Amino acid sequence: MPRSAPPTRPTAPPAQPASFETFEQALGRLEEIIRRLEGGNLSLDESIQCFTEGMKLHAFCEQALKQARQKIDVLLRESGQIVPWEDGQPPDGS
Repeated sequence: MPRSAPPTRPTAPPAQPASFETFEQALGRLEEIIRRLEGGNLSLDESIQCFTEGMKLHAFCEQALKQARQKIDVLLRESGQIVPWEDGQPPDGS
C-alpha cells in the first residue's frame, strides 16, 4: 500500500515589509531590529519575525545604495570624470 503524504500545515503569510519612504527610515528600523535581536529577550517566533523583516530591510537598503551608485556613475560620466566603482567600492577605496 503506498504511503500517503503527510498533511501539510498552513503556513503563515510572509511578513510584509514595512513601507518606508527613505533609506534612512529603513536603516533606522534595521538598526532597531538588530538591537532587539542582540538583546536576547525575544521568543523564537519573535526572533524569526525580526530576522525576516531585517532581511527585507537589508534588501531594500542594498537596492537603494545600488541606485545611488548608478546615479553617481551617470553624473561622473556626464561631467567627464569617468571613475567606475569596482566591487562596490568608491574610487578612494573607502
